[in-house]
Amino acid sequence: MLNSKSIISTVFIATMSSPVTAISTIAPHQEFSPKLDVDIHSSFSPYLGNNLTSVAKTVSKVEAQINVIDKIKALKVALGLPNTAVAEIVGISRQTLHSYFNTPDYDKNIHSKTLNRSIQLEEVTQLIKKHLNRSPAALSKNIFVDGHSLFDLLKSDELEFDKIEAVIERLAENMSTSSKGLPFNQQTLHDLTSST
Repeated sequence: MLNSKSIISTVFIATMSSPVTAISTIAPHQEFSPKLDVDIHSSFSPYLGNNLTSVAKTVSKVEAQINVIDKIKALKVALGLPNTAVAEIVGISRQTLHSYFNTPDYDKNIHSKTLNRSIQLEEVTQLIKKHLNRSPAALSKNIFVDGHSLFDLLKSDELEFDKIEAVIERLAENMSTSSKGLPFNQQTLHDLTSST
């Protein structure tokens, strides 16, 4: 009998008439992670026989695809840019990005190039989180170091992390000076443009 600390994960296999169930227990202080945390080979070998390797590959592929989407979403939030700009950075079309965000996980077919790019961009996301306390949004296109904006550097095929970090540091400097309690102009646009 299962108690409230147990999680049931079910793997459906198209060639079988009934699902195979794996039970994994987590302690009350642990967070639930939707990963299959049991030894696939020993748990399922009586049921699967020769299909075991293909099931393990399928589970790994689905987990990798979910991670790609999470990494792209994290980059989008960290940069504060619209889907079109994020798609350009990742190297895919806006429609493909939209499809990734809105299609169920099992229907995704993510190219290996996109998978590799998302791994590289994860490092950029970490740099942004390390140096900036909020997303730079349009500033990522408007602040330049040595003739390059952060957006320009992220769009390039080869990511130059030293240049990227230099631009992020400049963004951090620029963003911190603009938020240090400078006097706020109380005049409205109407006050500024109307003649006296």
